Amino acid sequence: MRLSDEQLLSKRFCDLRLFHPALPAGRARAAAVWDLERRGIALRPHVWLFEEWFSPDGVPGIAVPF
Repeated sequence: MRLSDEQLLSKRFCDLRLFHPALPAGRARAAAVWDLERRGIALRPHVWLFEEWFSPDGVPGIAVPF
């Protein structure tokens, strides 16, 4: 689906489906989850796009720069 610039700018990153399994970010996320499962680690960290790298206190996740 194509969006106009105005429509695209009104969307949040989480609504853009940038972590689709076929896209690079989605493949990297899937590889990380598979690696955790393979090692018997039950943690499934949140991953989201942001303007810079960070991992907030108390949240099992990481923000990845877009």
